[in-house]
Amino acid sequence: MSDAAAARAEAAGVKRQRAVILVGNPANPYSRAIRIGRTLAANGYDVEIAAPLADGTAEREEDGPLVIRRYRPSGMFARLAATYRAPAPRVAPAAGPRPSLARRVVRRLRYIPTRVLRTVRNRSVTWFLWPHTVRGWWHTLERELEPADLYHACGVLAIPAALAARKRDRRAGRRSRVIHDVIDLQLESNNVLGMPPAIRRLLTRRERGWARAADAHIAVNEPFAERAAQLWGLPRVPVVVPNYPEPWTPPPGGPPDRIRALLGLPATTPICLFWGRLGPYVGLDEMAEAVLARVDRLIS
Repeated sequence: MSDAAAARAEAAGVKRQRAVILVGNPANPYSRAIRIGRTLAANGYDVEIAAPLADGTAEREEDGPLVIRRYRPSGMFARLAATYRAPAPRVAPAAGPRPSLARRVVRRLRYIPTRVLRTVRNRSVTWFLWPHTVRGWWHTLERELEPADLYHACGVLAIPAALAARKRDRRAGRRSRVIHDVIDLQLESNNVLGMPPAIRRLLTRRERGWARAADAHIAVNEPFAERAAQLWGLPRVPVVVPNYPEPWTPPPGGPPDRIRALLGLPATTPICLFWGRLGPYVGLDEMAEAVLARVDRLIS
């Protein structure tokens, strides 16, 4: 629906449809959700991007026709949403005489039960509750998310909340649909390397049930689409909607060389740009070694 058609429909008293794009990260920003949201808005939808609230982010923002709302985790799992919390500053101990060896041993022994419980919680409990970091967000959405005609779930962290919203809508006599956007394959990623294979298989069955309950599927690329169809037994391979950037017309005279200009580098200096999440087990060390080796060859 074009803007003109949407205006005519609104003038005629036709109620605009509502779409919610659920994102399992703070969406600060999340370009894929914004591009999909703009497409939905251009087709006559009122669009909300629903995400978890994180430290330092606003509860509500607007991006043109889009409303970005971040929901604070609540309920018994709210404390597990530590992924998006800034760590508390460490307070240096007060200066004083060093405790005796016996006192230091007693202190360490006293903390052993706490460490054991923390290990059990961080291992087996969070394994079975996976994805535990967003369950507090799901709980808030159950109470606060307004009904919609379309729920677009970005990945497995968002699909259970979308399915729960559709279930509530149907109980109330409303008809809504869920699209599962395969943006990643969480249970085949490096995030679950520490899980025992038996638990990973159990969670994969849970993930398969969520995926198969969606009304439609899309994916970010062909390999993800094909693997998702195989892994979850989908009736058809998801439609691929790539993460291509929006069309851009370069200014006259060629594209600007902003990175080299900012760093004061000559145009002949090669640059390797990493764009993604910083963290362990994502191959950054290996990439850096490969880049440095190539730079050495170029210089020599």
